[in-house]
Amino acid sequence: MPEQPPFLIHKWRAGAKIDAVGRSALLRQALETRRARIVEHKMAAFAEDACGWQIGQHQPDRVAAAIIAHARLAALGGGRMTVATPVDKRPEPIPLFRPAGPPNPLARRLGG
Repeated sequence: MPEQPPFLIHKWRAGAKIDAVGRSALLRQALETRRARIVEHKMAAFAEDACGWQIGQHQPDRVAAAIIAHARLAALGGGRMTVATPVDKRPEPIPLFRPAGPPNPLARRLGG
């Protein structure tokens, strides 16, 4: 039985008909708008591979891995949430006066 690598392998699943340039569009846009950044001294080999890659060439493995990782992270961070009020129950009225609670030790005393 082969040894399990210490990482998971994820394939590109957004569509088989998209070429490498299309797959890289989301990461390229994020880099251009500074929503994603490259730590230059840590990712020098990636930056060199990405800058040297041209349309029609085989995509370097580091570039392909970065595109897949960015797409997965963007999908996780781009989730949306909808908050709604239940329709079968009326909201409780907001009290006009709130009862005084214990004094706040962090509150600043004015005038004394």
